[in-house]
Amino acid sequence: MLRPPRNVSPQLDYRQIGMVCDRYPLRIPAARLPMLVTGISGVAGLNAFAFLRQRYGEQILGQRPAHNWRLEGPGVHGMVLEDRQALSQFIDTHGIRSILSTGGSCALKGCELDPAMARRVNVETVQALASVASRLERLVHLSIDLVFGGTRGGGHR
Repeated sequence: MLRPPRNVSPQLDYRQIGMVCDRYPLRIPAARLPMLVTGISGVAGLNAFAFLRQRYGEQILGQRPAHNWRLEGPGVHGMVLEDRQALSQFIDTHGIRSILSTGGSCALKGCELDPAMARRVNVETVQALASVASRLERLVHLSIDLVFGGTRGGGHR
């Protein structure tokens, strides 16, 4: 059984995902499966993973940070996404055709206090996913909600 992480709202009832699936018709072409949903330790990723897993079963795999051992269940894999070699090997091993990227850190204070973590999670992970995009049918990335505007000496490129 998939267990949501502690920071997920207790109001979410994961047993009712099947009822949600019935209300929202979604058809993913077979050529785009299997699919990897990254960032399932967050609310968006966990909900997407649960929804898609209910509908497409073992064709949907979920990625959680390797250190987050509390999130476990069928189809859940711990992986460091910035490790391009491990990501590439995972794609080959599981025949991944699409990736839904939902990871990132929007904890503003945490990102300010630990810029290296913020860069690793919000930049390097996306770069690693982009590096394998040409091998996929689809790569969809959901951005975090705090996006720097790109002005005034933020040290950005």
